[in-house]
Amino acid sequence: MPSEYEDKYLLLRDENTTLKKKKNEQEATIKRMYTKLAMIEEKLTKKRLSDGKNNQDDPETGGNKAAVVPVRRDLDTEKFIAALKNENATLRRKNQSLMEKNRWLEEQYRQSKRLSSGAAPATRPPVQKRPPPAQSTPRSSVGFAGSTLEKQAENARKLHRDTFSGDLEVALKKRLVIAEKQLMKLQAENEQLRSNSSRLQLKPRRDNNEDSGPSDDEDDEMKANHNEATNLELDQMKRELRDRQAQLVILNARYENLESNALAEREIQEKTLGQMEQMNRQVHKLRTQLQDAVMEKEELEIRIMKAGEQEKDMVLLREQNRLLEERMTSLCESPFINDAFQRKERIDKLFDLEKLTQVQKETITHMTEENQNLQGVIRELQSSIKQLKQAKDRVEQDLAQMAHHLMEERNARSLEAIKSTAGSVSAPRPDPLVIVRQRTPEPQHQPPEKRDACSSPVNNNAAQGKSPALSLNVGGGVVTRKYGGLPSAACFLDATGADDDNSVKHLRNRVHVLQIAHLKSMQELERCEKMLQAQTNINRELALEIEELTTSKISSSNQLQRRMKEFELLCEERQQRIYTLQAEIKQLKYAREKMLLQAREANEACSDDSASDDEEDEVASLSESLILASRDMAPVYTTSHGESPGVQFVGYV
Repeated sequence: MPSEYEDKYLLLRDENTTLKKKKNEQEATIKRMYTKLAMIEEKLTKKRLSDGKNNQDDPETGGNKAAVVPVRRDLDTEKFIAALKNENATLRRKNQSLMEKNRWLEEQYRQSKRLSSGAAPATRPPVQKRPPPAQSTPRSSVGFAGSTLEKQAENARKLHRDTFSGDLEVALKKRLVIAEKQLMKLQAENEQLRSNSSRLQLKPRRDNNEDSGPSDDEDDEMKANHNEATNLELDQMKRELRDRQAQLVILNARYENLESNALAEREIQEKTLGQMEQMNRQVHKLRTQLQDAVMEKEELEIRIMKAGEQEKDMVLLREQNRLLEERMTSLCESPFINDAFQRKERIDKLFDLEKLTQVQKETITHMTEENQNLQGVIRELQSSIKQLKQAKDRVEQDLAQMAHHLMEERNARSLEAIKSTAGSVSAPRPDPLVIVRQRTPEPQHQPPEKRDACSSPVNNNAAQGKSPALSLNVGGGVVTRKYGGLPSAACFLDATGADDDNSVKHLRNRVHVLQIAHLKSMQELERCEKMLQAQTNINRELALEIEELTTSKISSSNQLQRRMKEFELLCEERQQRIYTLQAEIKQLKYAREKMLLQAREANEACSDDSASDDEEDEVASLSESLILASRDMAPVYTTSHGESPGVQFVGYV
C-alpha cells in the first residue's frame, strides 16, 4: 500500500513540474508577444509622425479619447501622465523664453552697434544682461523629476503589488507602453527645440561675420554668446538628465513590477507546493488511519463471530448444567438413588398415558353422540321416503282406476249414442262443444316426473267422478262433448285424502319440467344465434358479391355505351360517305347523259369514223370512272365485340 501512494505522489509531482514548464513557456511567449506589440506600436507611431498626423487624439498613444482597456482607472498612473504633460508644457515655455531671450540679445546687439558707430569706444555703456526668466523652471523640473516621479512610481508600485490580477498587469503593461511612446514623442520635441535653439544661436554669429573688424564690444558679445551657449548646453544636459531619470524610473518600475509578479508567482507556486505536500501528508495519514480502521474492523468482526459461537456454547452448557442439577437434586432427595429415579420416570410416563386416555375417551364419546344423531336423522329420512313411496303408489292406483272408469264410461256413452241415433228423429243441430281432453298416461310406462308441462294430476283425478253428462250432442263431422258435475281439484283431494306432499311433488315436477324447457329454449336460442351469425356471414358475402357484380355491371355498361357511341360515330361517317358517293353517282349519271347528248350531236355533225372513235374513248373513260367508284364502295363487314360472332354490320367505305 505505501508503495502505491509513493508512486501516485511521484506521478503528481511529475505532472506538477510539467505544468510549471508549460506555464513558464506560456509566460515567455506572452512576453515575446508584448514586445512584438510594442515594436509594432512604435512603428505605427513613426509612420504617423512621418505622415504628419497628430497622435494626440489616438487612444493607442494615450490621447484624449476614452481608454481602450476596460479596466479600473489607475489614478497614480494618470497623475504620472499629467505630470509628464506639465513637464512638456514647461519645456515649451522654456523654449519660448529662450526665443524671447534671443530676440532681446539681437536688439541689444543692434543698439550697441548703433551706439558704437555714434560714440567713442571708451564711453560705451556696459551691457546689461537680462536675467533669464526660466531659471526656476529647471529647478522645478529637477524637483519634479526627483520627487514627484519617484512618488508616483512608488504609489503605482504599491498599487500593483497589492493587486496581482492579470487584467491589471495587462493594463499596466499597456500604460507603460503608452508612457514610453509619450517619452519618445517628448524626446523628439526636445530635439526639435534644441535644433531650433541652435539655429537661433548660429544666426547672430552670421550677423557678426557680416560686420567689420573685431572690437571690444565684439569680445564682450562673444563672451555673452559663449555664456549663453554654455547655459543652453547646461539646459540641454539637464533636459537629457531628466529624460534619462524618467526613463530610469520607468524601467525601474517595470523591473519592480516584473520582479513583484515573479515573486508573487513564486510565492503562489511555493504555497501550492506546500499545500500539495500538506495534502499528500494528510492523505497518507488518512489512508494509514483507514487501513488501521479496516484492520480493527476485521479483528472486531472475528471477535464478534467468536463471541456468538461462545454464546451458543454457553447456552448449551447452561441447559446441560440445569438438567444435571435437576437430576442431582432428584437423586439426592430419594434414599435409594437408582430405584427412586426409575420409579419417578415410570410415574411420569403413567401420568402422561392417563391424560392421553382421558382425552381419547372424551373424543370417542363425542363421536358416538354425533353418530347416534346422524342415525336418527337417517331413520327419519328413510321413514319420509317410505311415506312418499306409499303416497306415490296410492296416486298411481287412483290414476289407474280413474282411467279404467273413464274408458268404461266412454264405451257406454258411445253405445248409447249409437242406439239413440238409429231410432230418434233428426233434431236441429245445437252449437258444437269443443272437448279439451288431457292425456292420461299409463302409470307403468310414464312416471309423473316425465309429464308434460301442461298436464297435472289434479286435472286427471278430476275426471274420476261418475256423474252423468248434462248435455250430449253428436252431429256431422265434429263430435262435441261436455262433461258436467265433475268434482273440483280440492274436492278430489279431500275425497282421496291426499296429503300436501302430493302438491309439493307436483310443483317440483313442474319446476323440473320448466327447467328442462328452459334448457331446451336456451339451446334453441344458441342454435338460432349460430344460425343467425352464419346467415349474417352469408349475407355479407352475398353483399360483397352483389357489389362486385354491380361494379362489373356498371363497368361493362360503360364499355358498351362507349362502344355504342363509337359504332354510332362510325355509322354516321359511313352514312356521310354513302351520301357523298350517291351524289357522285348522280353527277356521273348526269355527266354521262350530257356526254351522250354531246356525242349524238357530234355524230350528226362529224363523220361516222371520228364519231365512233370519240364515243369509244368517252365510254372507256366512263367505264373506268364507274369501276373506280365501285371499288371505293366495296362492302366492309365489321363484327361487334359485344354481340355474337354471327351478327355482322355491313357498311360501305
